[in-house]
This record gives sequence, C-alpha cells and structure tokens, in this order.
Amino acid sequence: MYENFLEELIYEYFEFKNFFVKRNIKLRKRTRGGYDREIDILALCPRNNHLYHIESSFAADSWEQTILNFKNKKFDITQEEYANLIGLSADKIKIFKVAILLNVPKKNRKQKKEDFKIKTGAKLLSIGEFMRIVKHSIKFREPLKKAVPEKYPLLRTIQFLLFSEKL
Repeated sequence: MYENFLEELIYEYFEFKNFFVKRNIKLRKRTRGGYDREIDILALCPRNNHLYHIESSFAADSWEQTILNFKNKKFDITQEEYANLIGLSADKIKIFKVAILLNVPKKNRKQKKEDFKIKTGAKLLSIGEFMRIVKHSIKFREPLKKAVPEKYPLLRTIQFLLFSEKL
C-alpha cells in the first residue's frame, strides 16, 4: 500500500470500476535529472477511451496559491502527452481532469469550484464529495454475498463499516 491513503483510495476505486489505472507517472524529464511533472493517477476506461487525470492534495496553501499550483504544475499536460502516456492517438481519447482536495473553501463553494474549473480546466471535488461517490458505489454490496475483493483493502474496509452500521 502507498503512503498517501487518498491516492491509494482513488487508485482502488477506479481499478474496482474496471479502469486501467497507473499512478505516480513521471513526465517531462529534465536534462540534469529528475522530472518536471508527476501525475498522481491516470485512469482509462477501456469501453469509451475516457481518460481521467486525478490529482489529490492535503495542502493548506491559500486558495489563490492552490489554483496557481494546479494550473501551472498539475493540469498543464497536453493532449499529445496524455496520448503518448497511454499509447493511443490524441483524437481517440477524451480527457477529464479532477482535483480532490481537503482544502475546498466552504464560503462561496459553488463559485470557487466554477472559478477552479475555468482557471485550471479541472473539476474540483472535496474529499467529502469523493467519499460520498465511493460510499454510493459500494453501499449496496453486502459483504457476505458480494464482498469487495481483498486486493482493495480501503474499499473493503469502507464496505464493512457501511455494513456494520446496519447491524
């Protein structure tokens, strides 16, 4: 398991949903070593070639700094770079960019999310919103009849917690 539980949960969720998933992808190699970019999660839906670029963050930066960081360091990847990463031509994929953040301001949240989308090109979710998506996807799976596979320990834990609330 990875050290960042949120990245691990995102990875488990998309793989559980039958996406092809890669994580911590290094991009734009520097001449003196290292890389300029790292993508947290890329998830490809094989049914429709929808590619999800997901970034997660617990950063406590100011809202303005958060937007700048995501605009200039996370979501500035080109369509061709995405295509090269997954081995498909750029015109065959549709890209969805998503940021999952702890620090989503509650005041004027709807407007902040719209501004984030305009400035970064990415949909913004709070961790709470993402957790509700995860919860909804597994809440009807009774563990005794349809357990989440063991290879998804975080999803399985959530499933058992949801089930135990019914007891």
